[in-house]
Amino acid sequence: MNVNKKKKEEKKELIRSEVNLLKYPFYTLDKNRFQRIKFEEVETKNGKTTVKSLEVSPDLKLGLPTPFDAKVFRIIEMHLYRDLKRNGKIAKCLDIGPTYQICKILRIEHQSSNRELIKKAIKRLSLLGFLTKNIFYSDEKKHLGEASFHLFDYKFKGEELRNGEVADSNYIYPSPLYKMNLETYNIKPLDFAYIRNLNSGIAFRLYELLGVKFFKIKDKKNTPIRYSYEKLCKILPLKEQKYLSYIKRQLIPALKELKETKFLKDYILEEKGNKVFIKFYPGEKYFEEIKLSDKSKISEIQAIINLKEHFLTANKFKISKGEPKSFRFKKRADDCYKKCKGDCIVEKGSSVRRFIYCGYCKKLKKER
Repeated sequence: MNVNKKKKEEKKELIRSEVNLLKYPFYTLDKNRFQRIKFEEVETKNGKTTVKSLEVSPDLKLGLPTPFDAKVFRIIEMHLYRDLKRNGKIAKCLDIGPTYQICKILRIEHQSSNRELIKKAIKRLSLLGFLTKNIFYSDEKKHLGEASFHLFDYKFKGEELRNGEVADSNYIYPSPLYKMNLETYNIKPLDFAYIRNLNSGIAFRLYELLGVKFFKIKDKKNTPIRYSYEKLCKILPLKEQKYLSYIKRQLIPALKELKETKFLKDYILEEKGNKVFIKFYPGEKYFEEIKLSDKSKISEIQAIINLKEHFLTANKFKISKGEPKSFRFKKRADDCYKKCKGDCIVEKGSSVRRFIYCGYCKKLKKER
């Protein structure tokens, strides 16, 4: 029994997360959860200098999200990506499952106190205010610029949905801008089983950040990523310590955990003048994740591209204006199954984005 349990723990559970919400901070690792997160950096690419900035405003009563809340958010992202992969687009209203299911994924007991923690996490996340510049796409033309948005709205089980029905589960309404940025497939895989087993909140945040930063390193040569302690505190974010002994006390437990779990091969803290720098060397686990993600990513992206192309061709069928709506949909479905041979998903209606199987394919799938 113990061997089977270990095998289950070691099994990788890859989920997909929006890259900017891995790279930039939106939750805190400090006890003070009522202070705004502010981050700014200057990036030079192809001779062009761009100023990137982010400001995250917490709710006055609930404050900033915690590392536990961030794990709940990764589960929400898992549902968002599944819907994107299945339908080519993310639904305006999405079922994220009941709280007992979230408890099960987090491997915590299904009790009232844990259910309340999950509900508070969802509330905190939904009430966050984002003000960004040159980080997220600000319009449908995919221009980077100033953007002001929140992540999603929510409705818990038993509450009234926007369509007037009573919710039979927990639902979210992704904000249009956040939804649009997800649909550009600017995503990166994370091993949720690994995240779940990390004890340190700092280790969890470093795993998110360094997973993005290591991405340019394709071989196992001794190529480190280097951060100044000052910048690392801003991007994690952490309370900045003055003395090296305090810095070591703050960071070493998390760094040891990442090294012991083979995400980091090594780390070096070095003092130069009045500044402290940390070098991070990618470990075996990182390179294993890259191999797995590269294999799955190619097939997933190709499947999504095919699905999107199918939607486009389904909408380009010529339909006479005088034809009834039912006949127009039937004609579209008839043209569809001639091409897809019974394995399709088509968009129903021009104004309502609802993806279903065409009539022919439904019948064919029932016969199977």
